[in-house]
Amino acid sequence: ALILAAAFVSPAAAQGRLEDRLVVNTLMGPGFVGDAAVFNTRAAAGVKANDWLTVVGEWGRLSEAKPSTIRTPVISGHHLNANVLAKTRTPIYYSLRPYATAGVGTFRIHEGITTRSDRSEFATNLGAGVTYDFNRWLGASFDYRRFFVDFGDNVGGKDRYTFGLSIGLR
Repeated sequence: ALILAAAFVSPAAAQGRLEDRLVVNTLMGPGFVGDAAVFNTRAAAGVKANDWLTVVGEWGRLSEAKPSTIRTPVISGHHLNANVLAKTRTPIYYSLRPYATAGVGTFRIHEGITTRSDRSEFATNLGAGVTYDFNRWLGASFDYRRFFVDFGDNVGGKDRYTFGLSIGLR
């Protein structure tokens, strides 16, 4: 919120420089965790180190995933990460830009068949995706992440696929 406030309140001459360095972004849309369809949201804010490298703080939420097998736990959760994101310097086709990302943080999982349990653990993640920018404020994105989390009991990590609208200052 503080980054957004600074972007809108600063003088016009400073905004050009500020916009070139700050990244504020949200992604909303359907996705998949395992074989279950979910609604995912993600918010990120960060600073561009150069034309292709960005350091971001990211928060994401996975809505309740109901797997197809009957006795499999219902799973939802959220994550908080510090990530490094590397994008191509220029679009590869019109405004299409692929990227790779890696980071560390925490992953909180909510699961249960008849009762609910919550657990938080240290997590790392690797991912990749593509963005298509319609303009400086609006785009479409596809994002894949593999979260490496040690929850034990057959839960060594989570794959998350998200696609949807990306809104923000890029």
